[in-house]
Amino acid sequence: MRIYLAGISSADELEILKLAGTSCFPADIFDYARIAQLPGPKILDSGAWANFRQGKELPSIPDYISFAQESGCEWFLQQDVFGDPRATWENWLRMQHAPKCIPVYQWSGDRALLQAMIETAGERPIAIGGLVPQMRAHDEAMLAEVLALCAQYPNRFHILGIAWVKAMEVLRWVARSGDTAKFMVGGRRAAVVFVNTDTGRLMEAPYQVLPFAKEWDRRQRCVQSARTLEQYFNRGVTSGEKTATSSSDVPRGR
Repeated sequence: MRIYLAGISSADELEILKLAGTSCFPADIFDYARIAQLPGPKILDSGAWANFRQGKELPSIPDYISFAQESGCEWFLQQDVFGDPRATWENWLRMQHAPKCIPVYQWSGDRALLQAMIETAGERPIAIGGLVPQMRAHDEAMLAEVLALCAQYPNRFHILGIAWVKAMEVLRWVARSGDTAKFMVGGRRAAVVFVNTDTGRLMEAPYQVLPFAKEWDRRQRCVQSARTLEQYFNRGVTSGEKTATSSSDVPRGR
């Protein structure tokens, strides 16, 4: 699973990702200019979240498609409608003709809509959204269902907003890709994402209980967490200086 590290709404967040050596970026139409000239794969988002939360005005579908085609992105998400799987599907029907456009299936929607997207998307990936609340709640039933779906259609789905370390690890070999701002736990929760060198597992723990991270400030915690995610998923590195520690040094992680 390729991981795209999200969180470039400020210059500070973008600098953190640059310092971490991030190679894959997602951004919506409002922030895309920040990453347009950076190397590596990029996914363009329609800005539906910013529209839903902040009331930002979205371009028309034709204008969005034109923007996407000129952006140089690897893929761009269809214009979805938060909380309305049916309207999202109808938008997909209006956009499916556009090369590199991928459908967004809202997890709360009828599974028949997902099947219809699979049938109309051709070889393109399909994004699954609406999972963040359940990810944050560590919903095991949701994870089992997503895992089963990804196993049925391996390397097909892009998971939007993976906010749970366990979900990242479980879906690593069956999902095509995902995006996350999990590296920001360095500031939001004073935690660190790291790889346990004894088990090879991805973990998260408060920085105060990690001997190698006790002296790290917010910025260092975020950079090292981003670097761990980049190395673990995109570079095949499962250990490294200041990105992992011995299992004897840490408590049980999440």
